[in-house]
Amino acid sequence: MSKRILIMAGGTGGHVFPALAIADYFEKKNYHIFWLGGVNGLERSLVKIEPVRMLLIGFSGVRKNGVLRWLFLPFTLVAACLSTLRFLMRIKPDVVIGFGGYITVPGAIAAALYRLPIVIHEQNAIPGLANRLLAKISKKVLLGFPGAISKGVHVGNPLRPEFESVKHPEERYGERKGRLTVVIVGGSLGSKTFNKVLPLAISKMPIDLRPNIIHQCGRNKLDELKSLYDQLGIEANLSEFIEDMPDVYSRADLVISRAGALTVAEISAVGVASMLIPYPYAVDDHQTKNGEFLEKLGAAIMVSETEMSPELIADYLLRTSRDQLMMMAINAKSGRLEGATALAGRHIEELIL
Repeated sequence: MSKRILIMAGGTGGHVFPALAIADYFEKKNYHIFWLGGVNGLERSLVKIEPVRMLLIGFSGVRKNGVLRWLFLPFTLVAACLSTLRFLMRIKPDVVIGFGGYITVPGAIAAALYRLPIVIHEQNAIPGLANRLLAKISKKVLLGFPGAISKGVHVGNPLRPEFESVKHPEERYGERKGRLTVVIVGGSLGSKTFNKVLPLAISKMPIDLRPNIIHQCGRNKLDELKSLYDQLGIEANLSEFIEDMPDVYSRADLVISRAGALTVAEISAVGVASMLIPYPYAVDDHQTKNGEFLEKLGAAIMVSETEMSPELIADYLLRTSRDQLMMMAINAKSGRLEGATALAGRHIEELIL
């Protein structure tokens, strides 16, 4: 009889995409995959499994959400735990895997009550509150960055295999001539700051030295961004969300992005130079710590959002050569822990085989 796995992940791409990589790994081994997510997260559109195998619950985080949310927390948590417990009793999984975020809290509590083995994966260099708490009741703690949680095992961040099948950066960059290609990614939800500042930066460059631009702007921001690029007389390839990130990264000379754990892992897996601008309101400033991993390798430059200006970015693009970016890309590739998805998968299988 095939083993059953419940994956708990929701909210942003940083939680959902590593979980999807693990789901794909186990589906290829003929495991039955089930999913616990939130009603408003990306998982609603990204997770392609039968509805009967998926439970979406109305539980959300409480940070910066006011006194009322805190007052109602015990009631919403109990309701979410009961919904999850009923789901667990129906599907009877062999193991429960959490990828951080608020949705894993009721899921892990219900799994503990049902006496199921729990595995958590922490993507960031500084662990989130949920994973810090759940580490105490988990059989295994897997880490995207070494040392994030004391009892954890460093496996890297799971990625789809396409990220690791891209040609080596020395080969990619060596084949190129002409204008640089810059990919702008403000996270899975986009960035208003990026959408405002980066077109202005490109406009300050001489027309014949401007790079080719690929810009992911986020949901419901496309029309406004297109209008700005048109006003500035800049041609750009714009999209709300990029599905095939391995292909886009493989064409980039430079990626300008936030420093989410998944982005750092993808940049390292492909091997591409980056300018990282950590999200300043990230919990515990974990994006800065994530970005330092690539910065210390000589693979990225870090710019705080307060320092970020059109002039600074335009100046960097004008004085940086493709050869310099290639060396950064090679350095990024050197920091990747190969086979992270399979390594994480093997640790999980140890609990159920």
